[in-house]
Amino acid sequence: MAMSYGRDGAEESSEIPTAAALLGAGGLIPFVGLAAAAHFAGAVDASIAIEALRAYGAVILSFLGGIIWGLGIAGFGGAAAKPREALRLTVSILPSLFGWLALMLPEQSGLWLLASSFLMVLAVDLIMSRGGLAPRWYPALRWRLTAIAFLCLVVAGSAVPTV
Repeated sequence: MAMSYGRDGAEESSEIPTAAALLGAGGLIPFVGLAAAAHFAGAVDASIAIEALRAYGAVILSFLGGIIWGLGIAGFGGAAAKPREALRLTVSILPSLFGWLALMLPEQSGLWLLASSFLMVLAVDLIMSRGGLAPRWYPALRWRLTAIAFLCLVVAGSAVPTV
């Protein structure tokens, strides 16, 4: 197990904590189930599954923005006044706005916006991690979860009937 030291000087592992891994995996269940339902259910049920997936994706995207916000304020005291921290706090609200916009767009466009937004948040998370602004284990968790969520959103997007 690789060890490093976090901002507070405490030893920090690069191993994903069990609770984070399990809860993250559990959070993928609606993505997988609803994407499958979008493909295999009848037209009415598929439409319900797609709407539920868009809503769930928007909620999870907002949650990820909250993580960026939380990491931005945790342990930094008055650091939010610094330009770098103010930028990170500003970026942290974008996932919620993109999620909200995705709910107002037509089904397929909303799913594509969610999918691309998940990739953008991953990029921000990776940049933060490289800068020591997130736990060492966080990128590995985010890659795994984002890959599956992204795939599910794309699969569901391909199930939307074209008019």
